[in-house]
Amino acid sequence: MVLLEAAPKQMAHQEIERKFLVHREKLPIPLPKGEEFEQAYLGLSPTVRVRIVDRQTAYMTVKGAGLLSREEIEFEIPLGDAKAMVKLSPYKVVHKTRHNIPYAGCVWEVDLYHGELDGLLTAEVEMESEDQAVELPDFVGREVTEDPAYKNSSLAQRGVPG
Repeated sequence: MVLLEAAPKQMAHQEIERKFLVHREKLPIPLPKGEEFEQAYLGLSPTVRVRIVDRQTAYMTVKGAGLLSREEIEFEIPLGDAKAMVKLSPYKVVHKTRHNIPYAGCVWEVDLYHGELDGLLTAEVEMESEDQAVELPDFVGREVTEDPAYKNSSLAQRGVPG
């Protein structure tokens, strides 16, 4: 097997996003169709993640340090390589369903976690700048952007914060 034999889609950018806990009872019903994510972490400084979407497409992502804003490089990788890399992860694999909910000119990514993280719901919104004003939907609860315990890499290491 040749790791990373092809990288057809590549993207490097500054990721700026805020993250919140979610009030389950205030989510719109029915939720829009979601995507199933399986993601594993291979390194933490920088963060190196492998993500498989809907058991069909795989990506490798490298993220720099930071909570609100950080450098992100993401590219598509062969599915077979991704499955092999998931098995190499020394951390728990994160399973979640992501639902994209448009609201007030933004798209909110609502993640419903499964397995060991079952019951956790978070919402993220990507922004153009750190000072961009964002209108919060009713389902958004406490902001956890600056709490590293809610980073997916932390969830993979330690589980749901107590």
